[in-house]
Amino acid sequence: LSAHSMQKSESGNNLNKNKEIKKLLDMGVQRGYLTYEEVNELMPPDILSPAAIDEVMGLLSENEIEVIDSAKRPRDTE
Repeated sequence: LSAHSMQKSESGNNLNKNKEIKKLLDMGVQRGYLTYEEVNELMPPDILSPAAIDEVMGLLSENEIEVIDSAKRPRDTE
């Protein structure tokens, strides 16, 4: 997945307005990472296509949010 080759599309702008995506971004920015489980849980139900999922993942990486396996979660979390 290359966020750099992704162009800012109309749907990319719409993602920023999405409540669930905003929650994901806020949570990720605060901690610096999200687990795949959290991303799956918080992903809006209308984000189903691989392209839309790629856009969300691109948005996370643009905000320097790492998506990790929960097994590799840092110990210093609550």
